[in-house]
Amino acid sequence: METLLQVTVKYFEGIQFGLPMCVTAGIFGAARLRKNHRHRFLTQHLPWIVEQATKGRFFMAIDWENHWEETIPSLQEQFGITPLESYQKS
Repeated sequence: METLLQVTVKYFEGIQFGLPMCVTAGIFGAARLRKNHRHRFLTQHLPWIVEQATKGRFFMAIDWENHWEETIPSLQEQFGITPLESYQKS
């Protein structure tokens, strides 16, 4: 499961930041996923990643020092990110 989440983060970074190292890490990381995790990644995580990375606020432009005390749900709401769990239910 940990590798699946790391690949999810790398794909998000690759799409939003456009950094080749993130794209490469996402591709090679996804290739190492087991069959059930690869299926879950392709059917659940990847559609969420593409939508959130393109519609959410650009993460490199956020002044994170001003948000240390905020909760994750609060940050998700402010920056236009739908939690993965909520996205999967719809």
